[in-house]
Amino acid sequence: MDQRHVLTGVAEKEKIDRKGAELTHQLTPLHTPRTAVTFEKGSRAGDAEHALRSLAVLIGEANADDDGVSTEFTNVHRAAPDLDNGSTAIDGVGTFVQYAWVRQVTADFRHTCGDGKPVTGRATGWVIDGSGTLECSAPIEDAKKEEPALDAARLSCGPDAPAART
Repeated sequence: MDQRHVLTGVAEKEKIDRKGAELTHQLTPLHTPRTAVTFEKGSRAGDAEHALRSLAVLIGEANADDDGVSTEFTNVHRAAPDLDNGSTAIDGVGTFVQYAWVRQVTADFRHTCGDGKPVTGRATGWVIDGSGTLECSAPIEDAKKEEPALDAARLSCGPDAPAART
């Protein structure tokens, strides 16, 4: 199983020279999260929801004893998060970047149905969508290499900006 933060959108850096100003640059879409199941071997009938439900249980998004009620995680028609979620007012001055992300979850699966034939494939979904704002000249506190804020800083502030360094 692979769980990682994926940057879904980032805005160009924006210089703010007065307190209380609003950021006006729109986020550019980078990745559209989706919920899907691909099958490599075996019968496909009815297995997509089963695979997604198992993955949801594995990551704590559903309980194993649920009676088949679908969670948001297992919905293959689930809409991606809206990148245009309103305006952001900034309290300070500097060069700022807005960004959005999701935690994407992918796992290979193998299970056997009533006929005894194995079914294999890959299930992908996403949980926790978030957004943030960073200032290019300020290092990101306690940043880990896989943090979406670092990716946003590298893309919009540039790789040499203090915010882009771990």
